[in-house]
Amino acid sequence: MKLTPGTAIGRVLVVSLLLVHMIKKYKLLIFFLKGKLLAQIPETPSCLQWWRDDENMILVGGENSFLASYDLRTGKEASRYRFKCGKILSFDFFINNTSFMSSCDQVNRQSAEHNLIVWDVRTAAKISNQIFHERYTCPHLRVHPSGTNILAQTTGNYIARFSTQKPFRLDKFVRYQNHTVNEYPVGFDISRDGQFVVSGSSNGSVVCYKHNNGNYMRTISLSVTNESDSCVDVQCHPVMPSMVAISNWAGNVYIIS
Repeated sequence: MKLTPGTAIGRVLVVSLLLVHMIKKYKLLIFFLKGKLLAQIPETPSCLQWWRDDENMILVGGENSFLASYDLRTGKEASRYRFKCGKILSFDFFINNTSFMSSCDQVNRQSAEHNLIVWDVRTAAKISNQIFHERYTCPHLRVHPSGTNILAQTTGNYIARFSTQKPFRLDKFVRYQNHTVNEYPVGFDISRDGQFVVSGSSNGSVVCYKHNNGNYMRTISLSVTNESDSCVDVQCHPVMPSMVAISNWAGNVYIIS
């Protein structure tokens, strides 16, 4: 099923996000439905997520190494995670709620030391050394529901798996690699029962893997007419693991089962 503008798919979100230009700086304004300003963020945002254990806290990543958490009750910055690492591409919280991993675009021939970093949520301390030794950026991260590992989409056309325990080692025996990325911000998701990994692909298809061993299961092709049909995000249904929502580069949303 393809969703077009105006399609009703459920209740309207209680929070709306607006991007505005103000004094040559981009700011993310977060409004409650009644119009109350909750937070104002002085950087171009690239990703945002609620804290796992506190609905009043959000984590925001953006350009110029901007990575900070905000308390929506006060509208003030609670913590700033400081490290020169370029644009923040993605992050996800570990199940223990005390740390999270972020990815950035600062990768070159000399160094990939900081493309993945683990942070302490409360103290904002960097608690990892070099995690990923390949010189690829990781446009999307997702922690497994069990909390034992975290998966990272790479521009090397595969998803890598890392432990969520220090020193956050790469699993060299499991790799999910039957899709393509080709510099697109291709996303993926893990089914809520933790059994399956479903990834988008730059060729306009969706690819499913078994989580435990990385085995390829199947590919579902969508209608592809040009490169704008690249599947760039995937979301598994929270109750029905066989149902998946997909969005492509052109802004279309599909539901497959």
